Amino acid sequence: MLWVFAFSVAIAGAIFYGPWGVLVGFTAAAIFGKILSILFSGRKPKSKTPPPLPTATESVSRTASPTRQGASRKTKIEWHPAKSPVRVADIEIHHGLIYTCEHRLDYLGEPSAINTTLSIARIADDPSNDMGYYPSYESITPSQRRTYLEWLANGRTDSDPSSRALGYLFLFFYGLERRVLFEKDYSTAILEEILRLLAVYGPAVKSRSLRNYFLQLANFTAWHTGIEGYRQVWPSIIEFEGDRPSEDRLRFIFANLFQRGEPLDWTMAYRLALVNEDCRKSVVVSRAREQFWDLFQKRYYELFPSGLILQATKQESLEKYTAASSSLLYGAAKNSDLCLRIPNVFGLRKQFSEIPTLWNSCIDDLSGFSRVVSSKRSGNEVKAWLSLPSELRKPDSHPLRAEFDTLLSGAHQELGYFFIQTGTLADLAGIEKRGKLSPAQSRELSEFVDGLGFSLAPDARFTGVPLTWDQELILFTKDGEPNEQLPALMSLLFLSVAIAAADGVIEAEEMARFNTLVEPEVPSPASWAHLRATQEILRRDGGVATRSVAQVAKRIPGSRREFVLKVLLHVAGASGQIGPDEMKALRKIARAFELDAELPVRMLQEDAAFGEVQVSAKSAGRREGEKIPQKPIHETFRLDAERIQALTAETREVLALLSEVMVEDDVEASAISVAQASAQSVSLPDWAQALEPRFRAAFLEIINFDAMDEDQFASVATKYHLMPDNLFDAINTWSDEVLGDFLLERDGEIRVFRNLLPENELLQAAA
Repeated sequence: MLWVFAFSVAIAGAIFYGPWGVLVGFTAAAIFGKILSILFSGRKPKSKTPPPLPTATESVSRTASPTRQGASRKTKIEWHPAKSPVRVADIEIHHGLIYTCEHRLDYLGEPSAINTTLSIARIADDPSNDMGYYPSYESITPSQRRTYLEWLANGRTDSDPSSRALGYLFLFFYGLERRVLFEKDYSTAILEEILRLLAVYGPAVKSRSLRNYFLQLANFTAWHTGIEGYRQVWPSIIEFEGDRPSEDRLRFIFANLFQRGEPLDWTMAYRLALVNEDCRKSVVVSRAREQFWDLFQKRYYELFPSGLILQATKQESLEKYTAASSSLLYGAAKNSDLCLRIPNVFGLRKQFSEIPTLWNSCIDDLSGFSRVVSSKRSGNEVKAWLSLPSELRKPDSHPLRAEFDTLLSGAHQELGYFFIQTGTLADLAGIEKRGKLSPAQSRELSEFVDGLGFSLAPDARFTGVPLTWDQELILFTKDGEPNEQLPALMSLLFLSVAIAAADGVIEAEEMARFNTLVEPEVPSPASWAHLRATQEILRRDGGVATRSVAQVAKRIPGSRREFVLKVLLHVAGASGQIGPDEMKALRKIARAFELDAELPVRMLQEDAAFGEVQVSAKSAGRREGEKIPQKPIHETFRLDAERIQALTAETREVLALLSEVMVEDDVEASAISVAQASAQSVSLPDWAQALEPRFRAAFLEIINFDAMDEDQFASVATKYHLMPDNLFDAINTWSDEVLGDFLLERDGEIRVFRNLLPENELLQAAA
């Protein structure tokens, strides 16, 4: 009937509309005929909606039996809780946490459900054979089914966890995932089994997917146990993360801490830094792991004594779960099943702004230690210890603690001091014998003693005067850190002792006058300890100060030299008279200051403060000296309280100015513009552009050498107005980040590892 109707319509269309009418007629007839067939036959179009998903019932104990042929298909799967027995063919499974069914499931059915009607081979397959992506119990081979069922029966464990293909783990995992997400079962048994499987198989297999999916489900399950329940579980979850924590899971943990009002401790701040883009990635963190942890912890609690109190935005964060099972990913679970709303702590990133600075400072301060440790050379123990930041240096843990104690037990003791020669101490510190130590070696010796809980006098770090091999030194117990004015005070002390020792005797009155003048500017007990110990050792050998006059004089800024000379005159006249030898020493210092050699004489004539100073005409065993004209001779020399107060106030002002110019950072800062100007013409390849401009010219000169001694290196640094230690550290910090290792190493000399440089053209440019 429909074809007759269609033919009639087509003929009519052809008569009225021509050839196109035939096509229109057939089309209209087909549509109209379809409608008529539906109306008159009573049939409906087939629905494209997928069949209903299988529902689950819970069974504590059951024995599955195969369905009879021809029996009607069911869509029900059964869940077996923990420790409930299930028998499949000849295999008894006692540990539960699985689904079973007695039929083949429809599309997107539960892939982990064990269909008890399917065949099982007598011989198991090798567990290492892969099962493919998105495995299901129905799709694997009969021999693989036996392998899987035997694994379940044996408690889901292996003597060699690495021998099992991941498909078996995920096949079981799909069932747990369905139970938690689709059926809202947040039982402890499921959570414990997820973590147990991770503990057994996580270290044995190199799969981030295994860890990520398992931890995601454990985290999701634990969150539903409540605020306190989650707090008990998340430490176990985060331990599986290692050095690569997931920011997604950290968001949950930080939300929980916020809910509880619990401060952020250093371990979680450390993990936050690992995922923070402003925290540098460096080999230092892995090379010096324990030291990095100690330093980060110490500095974190200095910054946040009670831990960081977390805050959250007003709007919660929506966290989406990514299912591993294809059944849940594409079918069973609704969007609401896969999402959680939690407090959004990470939304307020300003509260973490100080963490990157803290983290990066730890990397910088441990870079030297990391370099020494990575060299793996014998005898590096002391260098490694000395390269640690001061916060981590514990005297009792020093590698040479026992040898140092033995050395002290044989040293001469007097006035609470230990007296020892430079050479003996330098030999213990591993410094090769030489007549005069370099400035760097002298500072290294002070740091060596410092690390053992003692201080050294004289200390080259404050005096600027290198030590000689046969020089006598004082060791005394360290008591805190001296203040920044100590270098200025040491310069005045050396010059004062040079004057006082000129006549062969350093009198107590002269040192007492020095102490009176500088006392207001020595607030630190540690500074006083250094000054008194240095006075004591210089009194035993005043020649040390005398030989250092020219070197110390260079440290005094030109604008303050005349007043310093005036202070020295007061020290010289402390005993009531100035002898010809002392006057000669004063003239020598004046010349070293680039002043008129007769200036001391004029000061004595013109300054009323010296009106009572007697200048001796003779010195025992020496030629007759000269008198200062127009000055009465007095038996005693006195300064009244008002004059002492005025001189002390002026001394305080000068010392403050001296201290400012003697701080190394300030001296270097004043020369930065010069170094930067010289660096403008320096051409470097792209990979070297991260090196600060002020260090580039010196860098190009240094890489011409395979090795340099300390004096050579210091000469290059001085040439470009840089401090040697700052230049050394800057190059190594840059190379560690860009080249993956330190370019420079101190080992008696400074070695340059030019093989780290990626381009030969750079060496040619440097030449």
